[in-house]
Amino acid sequence: MLIRSNEINETKVILPGGEWWNNLKLMLKLAGLTPELKGKSLVGTIPELSLLFVLARPMDVPLWLTQPNSKAIFGVTGSDCLKEWQLATADKPDGEKTLQEKILKQPSAVLPYAQQPTIALYATPNSQAKSEKKWLEDGGTVVTTFPNITSYFLGGKNNVRIVGVGGKTEGLWAIDDSITGVADVRSSGRTAEENGLRVLSTIMEVSLVGLLAESVCPVANKRIADLIEILDKLPVETDSVAVNQYSSLINRDNFRNAVARR
Repeated sequence: MLIRSNEINETKVILPGGEWWNNLKLMLKLAGLTPELKGKSLVGTIPELSLLFVLARPMDVPLWLTQPNSKAIFGVTGSDCLKEWQLATADKPDGEKTLQEKILKQPSAVLPYAQQPTIALYATPNSQAKSEKKWLEDGGTVVTTFPNITSYFLGGKNNVRIVGVGGKTEGLWAIDDSITGVADVRSSGRTAEENGLRVLSTIMEVSLVGLLAESVCPVANKRIADLIEILDKLPVETDSVAVNQYSSLINRDNFRNAVARR
């Protein structure tokens, strides 16, 4: 039976799909929770906490927490997505920063992860470079889902063209000889290896981040606070270096205080 969010009273949350979901699902199960998601459905539940969740692109999670008609009161995304948002607004006039700044100011907390991913810079089979230095000298085109982070990392090299894409990047070199590099998320590294990519360097380490919406009712508050407390007890360390270096995230104690005030 199709789950319809207006037919049940669960607290609505929005979670990241893809590799982040696999990571988060494992953490939830380790914490004794049973996330239920059938087949190819993107709508599921965590019955122990009366949470209804929707899977979305990690980059879209913060957006849906700020939409006026959205019922989502909590979301999880990657610190890479927040850094991309942050860099995207750096050169915009103040009048165009309203939404992005609202997203970046939301109370947030770093969550445990099962396997820490990174954003890596890869050389494609179109490049013979064996090192990052040689690759930069040769130049070419980089395809990436994080154009602002990649540009920031490369420091505006004039002989490197950055092309932002919204989907899979690993195989695009096969249809465009100018694509000598890929900058994308790396977890196990298997996808990159099977597509002939070679790691040149790590651009940034990435952590899971929980974000709280602006307006939260007391019942929803309790459920989200319980979720954070349950995850907090897992014997898994978060990477404070990744957080401190690449985003302005507040710690979990401040996050709990923000939940308590709402």
